[in-house]
Amino acid sequence: MKKLLFVCILFLVSPAYAKNDTAGSPDEIDLITLSAKLKDGAEKGARVVEIKFIWKNKEKTERIRWKAGRVECDCEIRPESIFHDIASTHTSLENHDQKIYLDISRMDFAHYKGQKGTVKCSVDTGHKRLEAAAIVKLK
Repeated sequence: MKKLLFVCILFLVSPAYAKNDTAGSPDEIDLITLSAKLKDGAEKGARVVEIKFIWKNKEKTERIRWKAGRVECDCEIRPESIFHDIASTHTSLENHDQKIYLDISRMDFAHYKGQKGTVKCSVDTGHKRLEAAAIVKLK
């Protein structure tokens, strides 16, 4: 009985089966949210910010899960104490699952460690230009 309950719960919460998701194209996207997570970098003492997006359509109140098309993204991270970014990138995404990574150097991380950083992304879907931001703790 416990195994059956676990399978049912997994089925209900799995994103692949969520009723508010739809296949689509980048042209349908008119709202984005992002999440940012700090991870260890390749160099000792360096860090990487992993950025994930949720792509939505306001009218349909659904997530857009697109597999074909291209979205252009400009992302940066800026510590709370300065007015310039410490890492930035321009990336082309080719499906909804792709992530963006910002490399923070060992020196910059050591200097701003303990502060909050604002991750901002500007996204061009080819149809609309959208922006989103998230806060990440530089720890």
